[in-house]
Amino acid sequence: MEEILNKIEKDFKNYDELIKYYYSKNWAKDKEDFENDLLPDMESAYVLTEDGIYDMMTASSGTAIHMLELATKILKR
Repeated sequence: MEEILNKIEKDFKNYDELIKYYYSKNWAKDKEDFENDLLPDMESAYVLTEDGIYDMMTASSGTAIHMLELATKILKR
């Protein structure tokens, strides 16, 4: 379990960077450039979809709540 928590913690740093990018002017410009075919080397633009990032944020919040609930059960034993 410790290994999994360490991976989650490491991935959270990437998640935090993605959220900062999503709310930046760079994201809006990159999205516009992709929609105008100005980023031909980009194979996937899932990071530029609002749904993709929103779904990830929602899932992350749900997972965090689940982890807190589980931790509470463990501590109450």
